Amino acid sequence: MRMIEDELLKNGPIDPDSAHFQAPLAGAPALPHLPLYSGIGCVQCPYVAASTETMRKHWGKEHAELMRRQGRPCKTSKPIAPRWRAVSCQRLFAAGFRSGYFEVISPAEIKEANETMRRRSMANSLPEADYIRMQIDEALEESDKETRKREDVILDNAGQTEVSQWLEMTRWPKYLQGYSFGE
Repeated sequence: MRMIEDELLKNGPIDPDSAHFQAPLAGAPALPHLPLYSGIGCVQCPYVAASTETMRKHWGKEHAELMRRQGRPCKTSKPIAPRWRAVSCQRLFAAGFRSGYFEVISPAEIKEANETMRRRSMANSLPEADYIRMQIDEALEESDKETRKREDVILDNAGQTEVSQWLEMTRWPKYLQGYSFGE
């Protein structure tokens, strides 16, 4: 990814037809200024598609020998392994030779992986009771943040008991809906 950014800064726009162009590797972090898409990744090869129809065509063309036969499978056959998986993807070019999607790791996935690593290290370093207490404290703190956020916003659909009749008559809740009390 860094190589693409350096090339853009040094040489300007990337020419997808040039011989030295190298597409990003699968599993790299997402490029910050490209849109992030939900895609489908082939489990047999690095191919990524935006729709199931495109993936079915890919499987029919590239992995035809692995496709199951038509009709009902016999009862003794093994369950069929999935052909694709959900992935986050991006693409560098909207059209042309190298306009395909490539798999990336979304910022949310990176954040989730970091959080998992943090929790594992805490679980290994703390006694079990302290670890459980810490998890409960974090959950309560997060719940309190969400509650405070919701309480700080003015609602238009507030019941008659929540807003004074004068405010209802002047229709101020309609104009203030969505603003916090601090604004």
